[in-house]
Amino acid sequence: MTAAGHTDARQRLADLDASLRSRGVERATLAAGRERATDFEQLAASLSVLEHGPVADAIADGLHTIVEAQLEAFPESIFWDFDFLVATLLEDARGQADAAGYVRTCAQLIADLHALFGRGTAIRFRYVHDFQYGFDWAKWVRAEPERRRTVSPFAEPFLRYMLDRGAELLELIQNDDEEYPPLGDEQEHRNPFGFSRTPADERRLFLVLAREDLIPVETWRLDATPRFDRPFRKLRSARAETLLGIDRR
Repeated sequence: MTAAGHTDARQRLADLDASLRSRGVERATLAAGRERATDFEQLAASLSVLEHGPVADAIADGLHTIVEAQLEAFPESIFWDFDFLVATLLEDARGQADAAGYVRTCAQLIADLHALFGRGTAIRFRYVHDFQYGFDWAKWVRAEPERRRTVSPFAEPFLRYMLDRGAELLELIQNDDEEYPPLGDEQEHRNPFGFSRTPADERRLFLVLAREDLIPVETWRLDATPRFDRPFRKLRSARAETLLGIDRR
């Protein structure tokens, strides 16, 4: 990789940060003591991404792909922590014959997941937070911990499982499932939980969960240790009932 290549990857990440600022994307964080998520250029520098040759270009391209998909599918997502996601992509890529190709594949899978679960399909969830902060991953690992515990939250096997799960949800919706029925209003968001997920309540709840150590994957940390050893979804529901009241959507 030439110096020009390094500069191009850095510039693309700086351009991505500038684009999000110009579009007024808030990019809040769950990190204590900060208001904004880490800029992508700063994140790459912290991880020495730009020293990884072709992987630097793959990370820059992959982040553009993921961000644009997230903005399209989940424009109301509040928290934008990507630190551990990028760290995980780099770490998992190390053991691959084509590290840059692995990063690009996973980035595209994440973008595909956003498109599948977001506002463009009948699933129509409001936020990416459940995936981003490991609630989906922890539930998946707890179902078969001995086989799945070594799979990281943004690794290809879990991403492909989530794509299969999305296809299952679409089928349930088409069959007028009791838990996942069709939505009557195209502007309506799906909320299978018994607590409010309005933007104000979502922000309030997630900040409390982070403060009380009830987030399975602390994606705002480069050195996060993903956890599945607690029933995080049940704990979140219980905390929401206390904080927000039940059946307020």
